[in-house]
Amino acid sequence: MHIPKLFELKSTEAIARILREHRFGLLVTTDAAGAPNATPLPFVYEGDGSGGRLLAHVSAANPQAEELRRMAANGQPALAVFQGPHNYASPTWYGPGNHPPTWNYLAVHVSGVPDIVEDPAEVDDMLARMTAQEEATREPSWVPENLPMEVRDKLRPALLAFTMPLTKVEAKAKLGQNKPTAARDGLRAGLAAEGTAEADALLAWMEALDAEAV
Repeated sequence: MHIPKLFELKSTEAIARILREHRFGLLVTTDAAGAPNATPLPFVYEGDGSGGRLLAHVSAANPQAEELRRMAANGQPALAVFQGPHNYASPTWYGPGNHPPTWNYLAVHVSGVPDIVEDPAEVDDMLARMTAQEEATREPSWVPENLPMEVRDKLRPALLAFTMPLTKVEAKAKLGQNKPTAARDGLRAGLAAEGTAEADALLAWMEALDAEAV
């Protein structure tokens, strides 16, 4: 990912937060000919933002299942993309000056060689952890044990579970850091006036990261 120095997000706490709060990411792999394939997936992130690993699974019928196996065998890294809050920024927000329209956003790209999980007990443990991530705040909550073992035994071969130990973490927060103070104040006001959850979330990140940089 192209990251100008001004937009580089260095806070490992912020990176970990994006990976957890925006965990529905995009898995990118390549086939044997080098052509890319991508699948949106929910991930579990284990780590502190500086590294760690991802847990996920794809359908065994997905061509990416074969690609993940090949990349694991060849030591080839896969890419996972996580998009944080984002919003259009109108030139009218910035006040006087020649300001082009743009789009502000947060994003984290991580990569690592996939590790295929074959052991049925390990697969079940992974699925339990992925389920718990989504069910933890629900009442009543659901657990995989609610399914009879024979059903789980039939479902397990229909997926490919994998982990991805992260060897590269790139994070970007494009929040108008290249603008003068007055223009950034206008950006904040513009986001506040949008009245959407996306704009509110981006504004909250902008204020939090600005406070952290002081």
